[in-house]
Formats: sequence, structure tokens, C-alpha cells
Amino acid sequence: MAKISILIPVYNVELYLEECLNSVIHQTEKDLEIICVDDASTDQSLKILKKYAERDTRIKIITHSHNQGLCKTRKDAVLIAQGEYIMFLDSDDYLSLNACQELYREIVERNVDFLQFDTFLVPNEKLSSDVIEWTENFLKSTPEYITDKNLLHAGLIENKFNCNLWNKVWRATICKRAYSKISNSYYISSEDRYATFLISYYAHSCSGINRQYYYYRIGIGVTGGTLLDIGRFKNRCMGALVVQEVKKFLESQDSYSLYINEFNSFKDAILWDCIDCWYKKLDRSNLYEGYLLLQKYWGNKSIIDAIGNHYFENTTDFLYLLHYASQNSCAVYYRFIGYTKMDRILSSYIKYLTQKGMKIYLITDEDAPEKSNTYMELPLYHIYASTNANWNNYKLRSDEIIDLCQKLKLKEIYYLSPTSHLAALDELTLTSEGVSFSICMDEYTLDLINKNSLDVEKPKNFWTNICQLRISKNNDLR
Repeated sequence: MAKISILIPVYNVELYLEECLNSVIHQTEKDLEIICVDDASTDQSLKILKKYAERDTRIKIITHSHNQGLCKTRKDAVLIAQGEYIMFLDSDDYLSLNACQELYREIVERNVDFLQFDTFLVPNEKLSSDVIEWTENFLKSTPEYITDKNLLHAGLIENKFNCNLWNKVWRATICKRAYSKISNSYYISSEDRYATFLISYYAHSCSGINRQYYYYRIGIGVTGGTLLDIGRFKNRCMGALVVQEVKKFLESQDSYSLYINEFNSFKDAILWDCIDCWYKKLDRSNLYEGYLLLQKYWGNKSIIDAIGNHYFENTTDFLYLLHYASQNSCAVYYRFIGYTKMDRILSSYIKYLTQKGMKIYLITDEDAPEKSNTYMELPLYHIYASTNANWNNYKLRSDEIIDLCQKLKLKEIYYLSPTSHLAALDELTLTSEGVSFSICMDEYTLDLINKNSLDVEKPKNFWTNICQLRISKNNDLR
């Protein structure tokens, strides 16, 4: 039995594979088993593997006829491994030459089920310093010895160790037990979290060492990098499938209720990562499609709960980006634009809608004081005047409203003429076009409500006053 089995999943890594394999075959510890699983590479990776296997008999090669993903690739290697301990090595990374010798000595002396160690970062030149700093902190080991307790709680609630497979040495018997329960399905992200959850479920002890042995190329994998295209963002969102698998596992063990807090923390970490990528890493041109992917894989309840929980102080930013991404258009209607005493209220609504990220248009009647096509630096459209749009003449106004809704692709309208005798009919026209209608106060309405509230013993509510003002206005026009 070898001291350590080193498991290397391989897929289209011809640029990095030789450096990876050299770091393994030249380890100062020689009692090793090296299992490489080629997941149907289309480059020269398999050819390189065969060349090295001819030179070193410790190398075993498994080949997949079609691409099956990282989970299945690692699982195939784990289930045939003969070593006392297991290490995972990604084929675009590499090890310090003394890694296996020193880590084997440490894990045997400590007699733990897994031992975490520190990592050298080999960053992609496009990565920001913030991403590098965050990754360094995330990967740092905790030297604490943890035993006789719930390791899932230690990892997921107390953050005593991280979710990566490759910066740890694992007891092989624990790995095999966990991987026998891992699904054969194809996953593109959160594979490490999935496996670490199951291994931690079965493990009883762990420790850490603050020495660096692993060289991690950050920013070149499926999910790495400072910016994500829509394809890689979709891969992140598919972590929701892993969450479903973990839930099914716990239920199969009759342990879901026992580990509900750990499961929720596991789920939240993956979801928060997806939302954070949408917020910070996705190009603005992909934001709308990206949000649809979030909805598809996670559902609105989970998304809103996560934003409220994790980004409470940034919700205005999220709203702005979502409106910006969906190119939602809205309009502010006031029948007498150009009446300067109304500009204060008009500008308040414009400011509010701008903060929401809406594309804003202004609409007024054709007999309004302002005759130009812009007002307050926004496009201004004129429609058939309300003073003339009575009875059969309303068709002239409604046709223009409908044409404008379709031309501007309006989603919402803020109606700043609540006492207009056409307010109800305008609302009917707009809502029949699927436009959200919000009636708002203008300067005239505010003055009247204030005056009316002084004329009665008990102040009336706002909507009662609005209705009475509409009735009074309609009577005046008859």
C-alpha cells in the first residue's frame, strides 16, 4: 500500500500538465500512487500522460470516452486508489517537491482524518489585487486541532477550514466512503464544496498547518477570473444542482433536520457567490440574462432573501442594475409641463427613477406651456390634450397613448395629474397595454388636500380626498 495516492483529473491542460506531473514524479517521498483520469481531452493531454506513464510505473491512467465532469472524474480515481491517504491535485497546478514527505509525517503524527495546508498563489495577470488578497485569506489554514465534534459545524458555521479538496491530505477510507455516495451526474461548479461536505460528514477529526505546499493557478479555470462571461456565470449558477444533491444525501441519512443549519450555510455560500458574481463580475450587457439564470436555478424567494441578508445596504444598487439590465422604460405624465411651480415635484420623481436605473421619458398634453421635445434634459412627448378629449374625441388621445407605450416600450407610468377628469380613462388605457400605473400628487392636489383638512373636524385620508377632488373636478367640467 502506497503512503499517498495523488489523484489528478485531466481535461485539455496540455500547457500545464508537464509541470504538474514533474512536481509529482520528483517528490522526495517516493512511496506514491499517481492516478490520472483523462476526461476525454481533445488536445495533447492524453499523449503527455502516456509519455510520462512509460517513464514512471507509479502512474496509472483512466480514460473517459466522453466528458463526464470533475465530480465523476475524481470519483473514479478515489474508488480505485490504494494509498493510505489521498491528495487531490488539479492538472493546471503543481506541488512543492517536499509536499508529500512532510505532509505524510504530519498527518500520521496528528492522527487526524484530514490535514489542511497553505497555498502559493500563481495569479493570472488580469486579476485584481482585491481578488488575490481575498483568495489568500480564504485559503489560509487554521492550525487548531478539531476532534470529537460536528466537523460540518466547524467548517460551515465556525469557518475552521475551507471547502477546497486540493489543499488537504485526506484519510483514504473516509474519502472512499464519502465518494461512494456522490452522484455520477455532470456538474460544472461547486464540486469541491459537494465533496468536502460529504467527507466532513463522515470525518471525526482534522487539523491545519501553516506551511505552503500547493501552487494554485488562480484565474484560469472554469469559474476563475475577475470578470465572467455569461457562460461561466451560468456554470456558477448551476451550483444549485449540487445543493439539491447534498439535501438528498442528508435526507437519505435521516440527518437533514439534524444538520439544517449547516445545510443552510452551505447553500447560502454558493448562492451568495452567484449573486456576488452577478453584482461585481458580470458585464453589464449580460446582467439581464444573468438575472434570469439566477431565477431559473435559485428562485426569487432565495434570491431576495440572500440580497436582504447579505447585501442589505446595497439594495438600491441591485435595483438600479436590474432596471438598467432589463432596459425598463417608464414615463412621468403631467398635463401642464412647463408650469415652473411644478418643476420641484417633477424633478423629485425624475431623481427617484434615475436612482432605480430606469430609462425615463416625459409626457404632457399638446397645449402645455413647454413646446420643445426635451425638458429637464429628458425626451418630452406631447399627446392630445385632455381639455379636448371628451366622449368620442377621447379616441384621439387613447390612440396616441397606446402608440407611445408601444414605441417607448413603457413598463410604468407615474401620473402627476390625479384630479384630471380623464385620470380613470387614461389608467384604463395604460393598464390594458400592460403598463403599471401609479397615480401621484401634483402641486395643485397638495394645496387642496391641505385646505380641505383644515375645513373638517377629522382629517380625511389621502385617497378619500383624491376621490372627492376627482368628483368635484368632473362636476365643474359638466
